[in-house]
Formats: sequence, C-alpha cells, structure tokens
Amino acid sequence: MSSVLQNAAFMAKSLGFDVLESLTTALNDAGYNNQTTKEVMIQSTDSAVLVKLKQQKAKYKLVYTLQPGIGDASASSLADVKEFAEAVVVDRSSFFAQSVHFIINQTSLLTDLQSAGLTVYAQVFRNEFVSQPWDFFGDETVEINNYAQSLNVDGLITDFPKTVRRYKSKLRLRSFIRVLLLVLFRLICSIDGCGAPAEPFRAFI
Repeated sequence: MSSVLQNAAFMAKSLGFDVLESLTTALNDAGYNNQTTKEVMIQSTDSAVLVKLKQQKAKYKLVYTLQPGIGDASASSLADVKEFAEAVVVDRSSFFAQSVHFIINQTSLLTDLQSAGLTVYAQVFRNEFVSQPWDFFGDETVEINNYAQSLNVDGLITDFPKTVRRYKSKLRLRSFIRVLLLVLFRLICSIDGCGAPAEPFRAFI
C-alpha cells in the first residue's frame, strides 16, 4: 500500500489543514501501524514531511521523490536522504543521458543510490511509445525488461499495471521452461553422457 503526500506544507500553512496528521491518524485507526503482513509506504517530494514522520517514529516505509533530471548524487546528499527516507522514487529518464530521444549512456544515479542502501523505484511507465526513448522500439515490455533486468531497479511505478503483470507472468513462464530444459538436459546426460549444451540450447538458457 502506498500513499503519496503532495503540497502538505501549503495546505497546512494556507488552508490550516494538516494532511499529514490526518493521514497518519487514518492509517493508525485502520490498524496499519500494528501489522506486518502489508508494507505501507508514504511518499513525498517534501523532505520536511518525511523528517516529521521519522521524528514521530512512524512504522511506515518513508519514500522520497527526487526531482527529474538528476544524473548523480554526492555522498553528502545521500547521507542527508538516508536520515529521513528508506527509499527513493526516481523519474525513469534520470537513469540515462539522451540525445534526440536516443540513449547515449547510463548515468551513475542508480549505482549511487543503491550503494547508499536506498531502495530505488523508477517512475512513471506508460504504454504510449511517444513517452519512451526510441531504443525501446515503442514496445513497453522491452522498456520494462530493460529497467527490471539490465538496470535492476527495485521496483516500477506505472500507469498501466496490467502491462507489468503480463510481463511478470511471461518472465515466470520463461523461468519455468528454463528449469524444465535444464532438468531434461541433465536427465539425458545421466543416461547417455554429454558435454556442454549445444549452442542453441545454451543461448536459450
């Protein structure tokens, strides 16, 4: 379960409405502060909001949203973020440098964040090909696979959850087939004896 807090400071100062207090009260009244089966995350672009929650010793995962366009992070800034957040949300375009919608190279941001012990979520994935670099051929599944398998981000935030579920189901099927082929290969080898897998087989697994 994830809750996104936006404009909390404005609402508190200008409208006299403490959205942070209302949110934590609602979560606590629902019993989310005394359970371990579901992870509850509170996400905000305002570090002051997360600092306040940290001071209250809230039993929720605090997630800080970074501004788009950041390509790296200094050790001092990472240490500051670690003071009030366990995870960060990063715009997916921040992981690559681009030119004319083509990827030039990967930035150091993901390595910096994960090396500091922060969980990294990439956002926002959409099915429309115009929102993707041309390297992904207008295929949302290719893009998701790149972030999940090549970059190894910790999670994805998407406007199209069915697309991600479809990708995960295909990934599980591929893993099952891979294991099945390995079992068959070893069974055949135990009977007839054989060397390394043939090239097409090795390419598949």
